[in-house]
Amino acid sequence: MADISTLAIDAFQPLVNTEIVLTDDLGRSLAVTVASVTAGPRSTAPDARRAAFSVQFTVPLPCDADSGDYTVLHPTLGLIGPLRITRIVPGTLTQNLAAFQLILN
Repeated sequence: MADISTLAIDAFQPLVNTEIVLTDDLGRSLAVTVASVTAGPRSTAPDARRAAFSVQFTVPLPCDADSGDYTVLHPTLGLIGPLRITRIVPGTLTQNLAAFQLILN
């Protein structure tokens, strides 16, 4: 498993518009699309081992998945997590999608 304390934005940027799999603590899998990856330099602590960033995922509705602890199956790093991933309001994304966010800071 990847070390999440040093996991950097460049691990996710190449994955925008590709599908990855999230698995919850009950073993249920959810295939999601990496919708965006955003740097968060103002959220980075002075002594942090990486710059803060967020990843937004989308999945077509209907979707009964909710916020929770998920492992992420990354195509090159393998399993990452568990990570806290939050279901969010899709915002500017289309109405027919559920959205989730991972924040690493």
